[in-house]
Amino acid sequence: MQEQGRRGQPLRLSFVSRCVVPDDVQAEHIRQNAHIPFLEPQEPHSRKLAIVGGGPSVLAMLDELRAFDGDIWAINYTAAWLARQGIESTMLTVDGQRFDARVSEGVKDAIVASCVHPDTAGYFESVRQFHLAEHTPDGIQGGTTTACRAEFLSVRQGYCDVTLYGCESSFGERDHVDRSEASKWREQIIVHADG
Repeated sequence: MQEQGRRGQPLRLSFVSRCVVPDDVQAEHIRQNAHIPFLEPQEPHSRKLAIVGGGPSVLAMLDELRAFDGDIWAINYTAAWLARQGIESTMLTVDGQRFDARVSEGVKDAIVASCVHPDTAGYFESVRQFHLAEHTPDGIQGGTTTACRAEFLSVRQGYCDVTLYGCESSFGERDHVDRSEASKWREQIIVHADG
């Protein structure tokens, strides 16, 4: 990214994204989570998958999700929110910070990145894990969020028909459907494109 500085000189900005949990802490989480079984790659199959984020647009899709004929992965606390709406899902996360027990209210199953906080597994009846590309050569690629990794994980799990709901980054007039996290984001870069 290059812009003009005060004296007409180029101003160069470099952005480096980092996880909210330092690398050494992630490594310790991976060590502590070694007992969790790994997801095995799957051959392509015909089951459908819905990946559900906490963005406000999901409010308009509840009837469609209730009638969804396939598997549902819900990101972080959205799984518990869906359970309160009468929709069963599997909680999915790549986030290494500590979750509280509310993340599992009404939710039995979870799929987690190996770097998640070790307490997370204890909240669910069934947990399976996967590595991220940063941690092993065959790990799941993607961006810094669970929604960005979910598509790559879905391909590894053999899904050919994937629909995303509520994955508009949870920003806009409203934060998440079940909570507000806007105050946590002290450092933001807001980009407006095409208006």
